[in-house]
Amino acid sequence: MSAAPRPVVLVTRALSGAALAPLREAAEVRVWPGPAAPTAAELRAAVAEVDGLLCMLTDRVDPALLAAAPRLRVVSSNSVGVDHIDLGACAARGIPVGHTPGVLTDATADLTLALLLAAARRVVEGDAFVRAGKWRAWDPGLLLGRSLSGATLGLVGLGPIGAAVARRARAFGMKLSYWSRSPHPAEEAELAPELSNETWRQWRIDWEPQPGSARIACRAFDADGTPMPEERSEPLPDGATGWQSKLVIVQAA
Repeated sequence: MSAAPRPVVLVTRALSGAALAPLREAAEVRVWPGPAAPTAAELRAAVAEVDGLLCMLTDRVDPALLAAAPRLRVVSSNSVGVDHIDLGACAARGIPVGHTPGVLTDATADLTLALLLAAARRVVEGDAFVRAGKWRAWDPGLLLGRSLSGATLGLVGLGPIGAAVARRARAFGMKLSYWSRSPHPAEEAELAPELSNETWRQWRIDWEPQPGSARIACRAFDADGTPMPEERSEPLPDGATGWQSKLVIVQAA
């Protein structure tokens, strides 16, 4: 008696390390050979005889692709988001869709802190300054940046990524404030118990870029509609070429 044929799975980009080893134990794995993502036409041709699709966020899974894949039984995306997948079309075919929620939370928070440090300490400016051969000698005012310690970090949203950023910011001695569509009492208790006040969930957030300054305008309103702190903006320092501003400067009255 011959063994049942192994299912065929198309992986649209090569993955690092041993990520595909478990999949190869259960299926015949075909990895897209190109250095770039397949075009829509190439992807439709590639899925004609596959049972499973492991795609990337660059791959559009739409009705046209599903029509070209009569054997397709499962779709999984190597991404947190699934905006590139027509979930309704997959559901209509009875095709389950998988993704990888949460895997980028710490990486995104790390990079957020890296950008904060780079902006506050003018790291990119300093790198360009040295590479251009402009360094001559130490000067007390040269590329003088700001300290994160003691600064107020305003977070728009306190979901998993916002909370991970907040934990890192606290380690740098930053004060925390946030706005979110929904309350986060557990995160408030852990990260900023002094802000566990309903007022802090009633901010109105406006972005107001202006020549020579970077600005996030935030107003908090009390339950009766009374404005709380006033919005503030801060100009870029003379000679600065990068974005320089306190993220959200909002403090309780």
